[in-house]
Amino acid sequence: MTLTVTYDSNGGQNWRGTDDIDVIDCGSGFDLVFAGGGDDIVTANRGSDVIDGGDGSDTLRGGRGQDFLIGGNGDDFLCGDFGTDTLMGGNGADMFVFRPETATPLANLAYADIVLDFNAAQGDKIGLTAGIAIAEIALQVIDTDANGQADATLVKFSANNGDRILAVVLGTVNAAGQTTLSNADFITLPNNIF
Repeated sequence: MTLTVTYDSNGGQNWRGTDDIDVIDCGSGFDLVFAGGGDDIVTANRGSDVIDGGDGSDTLRGGRGQDFLIGGNGDDFLCGDFGTDTLMGGNGADMFVFRPETATPLANLAYADIVLDFNAAQGDKIGLTAGIAIAEIALQVIDTDANGQADATLVKFSANNGDRILAVVLGTVNAAGQTTLSNADFITLPNNIF
């Protein structure tokens, strides 16, 4: 059974899904979504939303606000899209998806998307849509909390209008101060993924 909900309102909503497959299309307000079990599909749209996919292999898309996407248990597909988003895959082999048109100018680091829990050992991947080749990716370690130690990897690529940031990936720096990310952590996605 599939529950499909589409809601378009300037006011925020709280949604609680079922243990079946839920398809939830949020409105333009602040929405709080607990999708529950099942392989859910949730689109946040224009508000600054919090989406928890719960159990199951979920597809979560942020839209245009400053969203917090939580995959939960399962092999989840998370795309922050436009806005300053925070992505947490949870347990399972998760895909963190980034598009060239939603990248942040290098000078605006504070507005970049953040990946909280990338885990290559669990099978996590960073997915690149059309317009970004893996060979164009550059990795740079950074210190996000100003304590003098690098603690994250800045993922960027060169565009016609200068270097742009795809994401800041926390917890991907080893004791020697080097990034633990490599080309093997990236995958090119089909052109029609969205």
